[in-house]
Amino acid sequence: MCHGPVLCKSEDLLDTSISVAEEEFVQMTSLFSYGKIGQGRVVTRMFTDGIVAMDYEVTLSPDLPTLPRVGLQVKIPAEFNQVEVMGMGPGENYVDRLEASSIG
Repeated sequence: MCHGPVLCKSEDLLDTSISVAEEEFVQMTSLFSYGKIGQGRVVTRMFTDGIVAMDYEVTLSPDLPTLPRVGLQVKIPAEFNQVEVMGMGPGENYVDRLEASSIG
């Protein structure tokens, strides 16, 4: 459920590319459109040791009346029962608050 200025519009996939980096990892880059809201880019790197790293970037339209909340939701199948998530936290975090959050 979305409340207020939240980016919760379903995205349209614009493009996907896959590359292999010297047998260290496979990288998949996906570009999305959020209509008048802006565009998104997800870079997923899958390493040979099972680690998956994701970078998520959203470019918002300058015409937006207010800055929306932006987040990423990842659904993991129940069979994947050995999952660890690492990021800045434990609560919400922004680029200008990195010193106030810990990695874990």
